Amino acid sequence: MQTVIWLTLAFAVLGFFEVLQLLRNRFWRDLVVFGFLLILGFVLCLFVTFEISMPNPVTITRLITAPILELLGIPVHYR
Repeated sequence: MQTVIWLTLAFAVLGFFEVLQLLRNRFWRDLVVFGFLLILGFVLCLFVTFEISMPNPVTITRLITAPILELLGIPVHYR
């Protein structure tokens, strides 16, 4: 539990200082992207902390690209 508290504190401090700069400079699009990536990173760190298995991104990419490549007539040779 202590790890989760430190992790939350680290992401909160990082987010606080970065968000202040983005708001001060009125970088709204950058703020949205930064917020999304910060939350994604935080969730992934929590998964690692709680030893939750994550899906392999290569498998997901193959599921998405294989039908597209077949439609284009490009042979797909996955092992």
